[in-house]
Amino acid sequence: MLLNLATLIVTALGWGGLLWFRLPINLANFSPLSLIALHVGPPLLVTLWVWLWQRARNKRVAMVEAERAAAEAEKNAAVRTAAQAVYDERMAQRRFACDCRAVAVAGLVAQNEGVADLLPEGEGIYWGLVDAEEMVDFSDPLEALTPYLEEALTELYQHSPAAIWLPHFISPPHDVAGEMLLAKVREAACTAAAQVVDEEVPSVLVRFLPEAGHTTERFLGLFESDQALPGAVVLGFDSPLVRRGPVDEDAFPGDEEPAEREVRYWQGLPGQAVAALLLTAPWLERQAADLRVDVIETADADAYTPYWERNHASDNDAWLARIPAIWRASLVDAPILACLHRGGSRQAGQEVVRPLALANFCLAALDRALVNAGLRDMPFGAESPAEPKAPLNESCCWLVHHAGAVECGGTRLAALGNALTYFGIDLHPVDEASNSVVQFGHVGRALPLLLSALTVAHAARDGGAVCAEFPSPSEVATWLALAPAQT
Repeated sequence: MLLNLATLIVTALGWGGLLWFRLPINLANFSPLSLIALHVGPPLLVTLWVWLWQRARNKRVAMVEAERAAAEAEKNAAVRTAAQAVYDERMAQRRFACDCRAVAVAGLVAQNEGVADLLPEGEGIYWGLVDAEEMVDFSDPLEALTPYLEEALTELYQHSPAAIWLPHFISPPHDVAGEMLLAKVREAACTAAAQVVDEEVPSVLVRFLPEAGHTTERFLGLFESDQALPGAVVLGFDSPLVRRGPVDEDAFPGDEEPAEREVRYWQGLPGQAVAALLLTAPWLERQAADLRVDVIETADADAYTPYWERNHASDNDAWLARIPAIWRASLVDAPILACLHRGGSRQAGQEVVRPLALANFCLAALDRALVNAGLRDMPFGAESPAEPKAPLNESCCWLVHHAGAVECGGTRLAALGNALTYFGIDLHPVDEASNSVVQFGHVGRALPLLLSALTVAHAARDGGAVCAEFPSPSEVATWLALAPAQT
């Protein structure tokens, strides 16, 4: 606007001076209208040309800016799409979960009266409690646990005979030789299988459960490393009670050493447990459907079709194809007790964690566990986190932990209670919780499997449960088990 006005004024002054003082024109010969047109016309034409040129230039600039903005927006959209794909892939990996269809615990020593009344019951859940005073004294923990191994596996096989043909992953005591251990578990599994099925069963495949990661990380790693695996039996057993030996009846609790008292406070009295879980992959139903199609096509094939041209079970169905057809449905149709989700953990560099740091660790671990379970959305980019997908109280109805005895576990319980309150989970960390240290004592290497069994059983009964583990004084891990209705 100002440029056009300036152009008009300058052009009018210049043209008027040129017309009056430079050009040899006799202005007296022109009419008034001609004089006005002669004085005003050229400045207006020049101003109009400048306006048209400015408009064309602005249009070109706007077009270039629009093209550049479109290209930048397209580039940003491509970057965002790629980032969204990476985000979705990572979230899918984090939210990968497996199903638990049966739980069997045997040889469990209750440290207090009334513990049996607190254990959930239902289809696919078995608890075998024993009295420590009535146990036969064994010097070898493996020999002492063998009857309970057979008991737990028998209960598991009776619920789903197909589990006999699945690989067994064990978390055994640390002081037993590997070959002897595998042979003993294999023998106990064959003995238990003989009580369930009449036919001859192959030798059970027994492997060691990976030690890397926390409890659900170890479970999920089985299926992530072998995506053809339809299911697995995980088995944990240990007996610090047998390893301790007979107790001096004349001894008093106050006679123990301070170090022993400290261990008893944090881990509990010596106990024992054999915990077995039947886990299945999320693709079990799809594998079973594909196997049925392969069987039907093979049955309908021409008898003269060469063997190498017929349809056979694919590599992805090889594990499932090993199970006899008469028992295969016992695995596929077994109801799902709970879905085990990947957890979250935090670990400090120092050996002793102060209460405030422990509270922050519990908060971060629970936040990650809720995101991995799909109960909270992790924000993408600058987006604010969305509201929880479902009321967390309906998915977190029970707490399972091993925070320690009443003499020392207050700090851990306070940290857990703070984390639960932060996320609006109205769960009492004492009255609505299972403390394995108080209820079952020190079960050694069977602790992760026992905590898993308790979490699955409570999730099947209440709809969902939270498990909090303290692998070391400076580490905390949490994970969730959700009933099928909550997933």
